[in-house]
Parts: sequence; C-alpha cells; structure tokens
Amino acid sequence: MLGIVAATAGALTGGFLSDKLRRRRLFAFLGGLLFLAGGITEAYAHSFITLLVGALIMQCAIALFSAVDQAIIFAVLPDRAQAGRYLAVVGFAQRIPSAIAPLLAPFIIVLGAAGPRRTTPPSTSPAPRWLSWEASSSS
Repeated sequence: MLGIVAATAGALTGGFLSDKLRRRRLFAFLGGLLFLAGGITEAYAHSFITLLVGALIMQCAIALFSAVDQAIIFAVLPDRAQAGRYLAVVGFAQRIPSAIAPLLAPFIIVLGAAGPRRTTPPSTSPAPRWLSWEASSSS
C-alpha cells in the first residue's frame, strides 16, 4: 500500500513539474539518481524500516522516471499516424529484459555462491547447529 502511494506521488509530481518547467531530461535524470539513492539505502539497511524506506524511495523514483519517459517517447515519435507501431516496439524493448532476467538469474546466483566454503567448526559457530554447513554434511 505504501508503495502505491509513493509511486503515485512520484508520477504525479514528476509529470506535473516536467510539464510545467518543460525539462523532461532533468526529471529522467533525477529519477535515476533517486533510484540510486534508494538502492544504496536498501543495500546498507540494517533494519526492516530502513529497507522499507529504500523500497519506497525506489518506487517513487521508478514512477517519476516512467512518467517522464513516456512523455519523452511521445515527443520524439517520428510519425503520429503510426504511433501504435512505435509504441509496440518501445513496449517490447521494456518487457524483453523482464522476461530474460529470470532465466539468467540462477547462473548469476551460482557465480556468487561459488566462493570459499565456510570452514568454521560447528562447535564454535555462532549459528545454531542446523544452520552450519558442516553440521548438515556430517549428519
């Protein structure tokens, strides 16, 4: 629910201000910077509240960028009579990475998980016995 509120605020604010100031590229750039700030906030979050704040910042940034991005796309259409065709190409360009990413994610995760194994004996591990690598392999 909070994400919807943040996205609505970002889209309405970004769309209104970009039309009023006639500065679309500036707001697209600000959306990117705001997304970066939300990502950094999430990356260094040590509590659920901080993680939630980062997610809300990112939702606002995505909505801000998307509203301005659509306005930029409509402004640069070469032929208004074939707007549907051009918008279909833009739609495919935006959706294809969303379809490919889940197919590539397992390979990226495996690359990150291929680091050195934990060698701490289960008796000195701060985690419960059932969480340690060695305890599960010695059972």
